[in-house]
Amino acid sequence: MKIVEQTHGPDSPELLSVLTNLGNLDVEQGDLEGALLHRTRADEIALSKLGPAHPSVGIGAHNIGDLWVQRERFAEATP
Repeated sequence: MKIVEQTHGPDSPELLSVLTNLGNLDVEQGDLEGALLHRTRADEIALSKLGPAHPSVGIGAHNIGDLWVQRERFAEATP
């Protein structure tokens, strides 16, 4: 992640796959808070750099919603 940030910048779309993979790893290790942080950052980058109609934004929102459901915080998952 640091190499991609240094090469492309801290808000670069190139970070999306890295952050998503880190979020997936967090989930596998039972770290839902870490997954939420990584996936939220990825979704924010996708939204700001690619626009609200880009598929990565929808996928990111879905992944974040899944994390809220796993934490049984359904109100946060709804939006």
